[in-house]
Amino acid sequence: PSKIIGFSTTNADQIEDDPDNVFRVLFDKKNDRTTALYDKTDSYSVLSMLARGLSVNFAANNSTITLKFKQLPSVAADDLTLTEANKCRALGINFYAYFDESPMVAEGTMIGGRFFDEVQILDWFVDGAQKEVFSALYSSPTKIPLTDAGNHKLIARVQKVCREGVNNGAFAPGIWNGDGFGALETGDRLEDGFYVWADTVDNLSTSDREARRTTPIQVALKLASATHSVDVLVNFDR
Repeated sequence: PSKIIGFSTTNADQIEDDPDNVFRVLFDKKNDRTTALYDKTDSYSVLSMLARGLSVNFAANNSTITLKFKQLPSVAADDLTLTEANKCRALGINFYAYFDESPMVAEGTMIGGRFFDEVQILDWFVDGAQKEVFSALYSSPTKIPLTDAGNHKLIARVQKVCREGVNNGAFAPGIWNGDGFGALETGDRLEDGFYVWADTVDNLSTSDREARRTTPIQVALKLASATHSVDVLVNFDR
C-alpha cells in the first residue's frame, strides 16, 4: 500500500529555495507522498498535523476535511513573517501560525503543493475499491463468470465505494475535464460525481481470456475539493 511520511523542521535553512535543501530536492522530484511542517521550536509538531488529517472517518457523512484552517492540539503557533510564510508556500511546506488571533495550519499541502486531503482521499478510494472487488471474487458462492454480466457485479462493487465518496464529501457532481472513455467525453457533466465503465469481454485478447483476466474497470472521479480562499468584491454608491 501507498505510504505518507511527515517531517517537522526547525531549521530556517530548510525553507530556503536552495538546490542543496532536502525539501527543495523533494520538491524537484515532485514527491507528493511527503508532507512537512516548519516549526521554530517543536521537532515533533508534524505528528499532531498527521493525527488531525488521519482522524477522518470515511464511512461517515460529510466527514472529509482539508488540513488548512485546522488547529493542532499540544502545538504552539509560531509568529512568522510574511517572507517566511511565502518561502514555506513556495516549496509546499506547511506552517502553524496566527492569522489575526487565530492559530491555524497553512496550507495543508504535500511537498510540491499538492493538497494532503486529495492524496489521502485517492489512497482511501484505491484501497476501498481493491477490497470490494476482491471481496466479490472471494465471497461469491459460485464463480463470477468471465462475461459482461460478471463484469457488472465487479463494477457494482466499485460504484459502491464511489457512492461512499459522495456521501463523505470526497466527490461531487461537476464537469469532467480529463480524457474520455466509454460513453464519457471531455466536457461531460458527471451528475453523480463519478463514472465507472468496462469494455465488453467480446474485445478481450486470447491471452487475457486464457489467463481469466477480465477487461479493465475504468473510473472517473470528480473531486469535491475544498474552498481555501475567496475574493469579496464590494460596490458602493453615494
